[in-house]
Amino acid sequence: MSHYPWGKKYKASYVCWACRKVFKRRGSEHDFVHSEAWKCPECFAATEHVGYAFEPPARSRLEAWGEIRKAWLAAKAAAALRAWKYVLQRP
Repeated sequence: MSHYPWGKKYKASYVCWACRKVFKRRGSEHDFVHSEAWKCPECFAATEHVGYAFEPPARSRLEAWGEIRKAWLAAKAAAALRAWKYVLQRP
């Protein structure tokens, strides 16, 4: 997990796609891998860890949120595919 030079841990961003809200939280490495560990405090849906520098659009910009979610899901699928290719290539 990344730290500031003086030892403080970064707060990571978690997004609730249903509410279109972003929450910053400190957590363990397990929470970053298993982002369902955090639930949205408003609608109780699972949130996703989106990194440290995620900049959300305004909640009223539905089209922008849709585009960001599509891009996020595509990037996640591509990363999973790369991981599986790596696993399958190992002897």
